[in-house]
Amino acid sequence: MAPDIPDVSLGDQPPSPRLVSRELPRYPRPEPSPPRRAWWRRVGSVLTPVLIAVVVLSVVVVFIWTYGTTHSRMWSAQLIEEPAVSGPMAAACDDLRRSLAHVAPPLSDHPAHVVASMAAQDAAVATMIARDREIGQETLAGDPPALDWLADWEALLRARHEAERTLLGSQGDRQVTVVLPTVDGYPITGRMADALPACAVPRALLELPRPRE
Repeated sequence: MAPDIPDVSLGDQPPSPRLVSRELPRYPRPEPSPPRRAWWRRVGSVLTPVLIAVVVLSVVVVFIWTYGTTHSRMWSAQLIEEPAVSGPMAAACDDLRRSLAHVAPPLSDHPAHVVASMAAQDAAVATMIARDREIGQETLAGDPPALDWLADWEALLRARHEAERTLLGSQGDRQVTVVLPTVDGYPITGRMADALPACAVPRALLELPRPRE
């Protein structure tokens, strides 16, 4: 009699180690490195901003130099530079200031009294202008700003005369001021001070005198 052989199903057997497939780990593929730029391109990327900055700085420097040179020439063209002209004019201006300091203030704020005091100031200015004219037309013409400077003083006198006439006609009913002529929108006193810095227009000539309190 044959021995009993147990019925063993292959499905019940563990798989053979040799039959088990092992899934290998997957690693990301390395990305290719970017191509290296040529050396001259690398140098160019560094030098380009530097060159742009140098160009911009050069333009700024040239602009400042041009503006400064032009402004200096314009200022020099307005300045009385000849000692034969500026010296006597400065001396006459000093005498003007001393004369103005000795002008008596008006007795009251009555228009006639104020105008009388202004007339004394005007006489001192006219004396200075006459002294400057004695320098000689040819000498003055050799320094053109001098002629403009004297013309501005004469224009200031005319403006004061106009204020005096207005004041007398107003009978003190309204405020009267000395209206200064202008050049290119600026009062002539600015040009006068630029032409001869030692002789700026005294403040006493730009406003109406007041009686002593």
